[in-house]
Amino acid sequence: MLKPNDGALHAFMANMEEIRAHLTVMTRYVDKHMDVTPDDIDWAHVGSAGRVVELLTQINGFLNLK
Repeated sequence: MLKPNDGALHAFMANMEEIRAHLTVMTRYVDKHMDVTPDDIDWAHVGSAGRVVELLTQINGFLNLK
């Protein structure tokens, strides 16, 4: 017999797997310096990296993380 929260638990765990997949892809991308070589970096790259920082800061705020 299913408990009342079994559906929610299943959906939550599916979301956790998707979050982990996103984090894995993002970690690889950051480890490769956003696929940019040092000689090619310009202010557009700085802006893009800054926007990523803004979005991650929003996520951390939403999750009440420091």
